Formats: sequence, structure tokens, C-alpha cells
Amino acid sequence: MTQIVFQAAAIACCIYTAYRIVLFIVRKSRKTEKASQRVSASPDRIIEGIEPDNGEECVSVPPVMECIKEVDIRHSLISLYTATYLDCKPVGSRAQVYISKENHALIRRFLAVVAPNVPISGYVNKVVEEHLRNYRDEISQLHSDSISKPL
Repeated sequence: MTQIVFQAAAIACCIYTAYRIVLFIVRKSRKTEKASQRVSASPDRIIEGIEPDNGEECVSVPPVMECIKEVDIRHSLISLYTATYLDCKPVGSRAQVYISKENHALIRRFLAVVAPNVPISGYVNKVVEEHLRNYRDEISQLHSDSISKPL
């Protein structure tokens, strides 16, 4: 029953996120339309020193396609994160490691909503694997420097 509730919450979060993204795109497109109505079509007719009547500064608004590209990039980053960290296989041989209660609670809440079938140990193992892979050279250098230090 709890799993069904968490899945419903995850679906609600996805729907809300999609709603917010669409709302963001609509607002950006409206701002772009308003900005294009205020600015003349040819740059030859722009006169320096003239400001809008309401005292606001004219700000260029990114086109809608750039906003869509940003959303696509964010979506691809989210799918990359999901594929990297939330697709966990069971950990074979294990060793006990302690983390702070705050980190444990945060990870537990996150996984309960986003990926209820992923164990905390699998998620933490993936994060540590990625860290060790990314910083392999630095870790090796620190290790060899520490070993070769004279007493």
C-alpha cells in the first residue's frame, strides 16, 4: 500500500513538473511577444537615450526555441542522472559504512519518492563509484605522495 502511495506521489510530481515547464515556456513566449511589440523592427530607427515610458530598462528576452533547448538539456540531464544513479543492481559482497543521520534521512526521502525500488545501499554505492571514477588520478596522486613521504 505504501509503495502505491509513493508511486502516486511520484506521478503527481512528474505531472506538476511538466505543468511548470509548460507554464515557464508560455510565460517566456508572452514576454518575447511583448518585447517584440515594444521594439521597432529595424535597428536603424533606434535612438540612443530614449527609455520606455514606464521607467523600466529594456531587456532582451531569449527566444522560445532557446527556452525549449534549456528544457531539453534539463530533461536530458535528469534522464542521465536517473540512468547513472537510480538504475541500481543489488550489491554483492558488502561492508558496513556509516553516514550522517541527516544524509541518510535525505537520501531515504528522495528515494522513497523518486525510485522506491532502489535500496539506499545501491544508491550510495553508485555515488561512491562515480566519485572514485571521476577523481581516480587525484586519489592515486595523493596516495602515492603519502606513501613516499619520509618520516
